[in-house]
Amino acid sequence: MRFDLTDLRLFIHVAETCSITRGANQTHMSLASASARIRGMEAMLGLPLLERSPRGVKPTPAGQALLQHAQVMLQHYERMRGELGNFARGFKGHVRLLANTIAATEFLPETLARFLAARPNVDIELEERTSTEIVTAVSEGYADAGIIVDIGGHGDLQTFPFAVDRLVLITPRAHPRHVGWQEAPNEGAGHDLDPEECESSDTGRDACGSQMVGARGRGSAS
Repeated sequence: MRFDLTDLRLFIHVAETCSITRGANQTHMSLASASARIRGMEAMLGLPLLERSPRGVKPTPAGQALLQHAQVMLQHYERMRGELGNFARGFKGHVRLLANTIAATEFLPETLARFLAARPNVDIELEERTSTEIVTAVSEGYADAGIIVDIGGHGDLQTFPFAVDRLVLITPRAHPRHVGWQEAPNEGAGHDLDPEECESSDTGRDACGSQMVGARGRGSAS
């Protein structure tokens, strides 16, 4: 089975317009050539890809499966062209960086601005995830590095301190913790937080700080 990109692009246009004529026009080829390509694809597979009627065409179940795969393949192809085009324009590195909400909104904007100003040929793809998801993604190679709260359980990943946010405790004056803070300020720092609090609450984020994680031996932009 050998389909080229023109075959796939033609089939997508035909399926989306429900017409071989309109699909041929969008692919910039003659109707005869488009019809021959579609027949050739069906002959190669040994089954029909389109249901033909006087009102137009629509994909058969096999054609629908081909359509879905063709769309994914062309999306990957366009993404590949874009990334390679970046290198042609002088880009020398691409870093996939994941970060939790606190890091992405409070710490990274200024840090990334300085980094990119000093390294204009590096492209950074930033995506927001939870710390648990970040550890998994970096471990499995879906990301180059990540910023997480310091919750442990990093496996074989290397970690580096990235940032610490200062803790501020606020309570109503009549709250028991307010009274305790007045009598023994250092006790407030002993409040234990679970990892979920570190991800979602202001108090948790301040108490936990952030770590940068990366796979051992994986290169980074410089």
